[in-house]
Amino acid sequence: MFNPDCLLLYGVTHREGSRDEFYRQVEEALAGGVTLLQLREKELSDEAFLEEAAAIKAICDRHGVPLIINDRWDIA
Repeated sequence: MFNPDCLLLYGVTHREGSRDEFYRQVEEALAGGVTLLQLREKELSDEAFLEEAAAIKAICDRHGVPLIINDRWDIA
């Protein structure tokens, strides 16, 4: 069950570097204590954003961290 009292550190993504590097940074942030993550992408196409959101969601799921999709209800 989701407990909002467990939301202690809110992370917002900012892509720099390669896709693999970005995913590694997200993984490290979650392992390091981020308890809620917001995926923020302003430059990706719809298809690329959807693919990235699915990959980031899988990482968040492994860590039990909720994911917020910024500005894209259709992707969320």
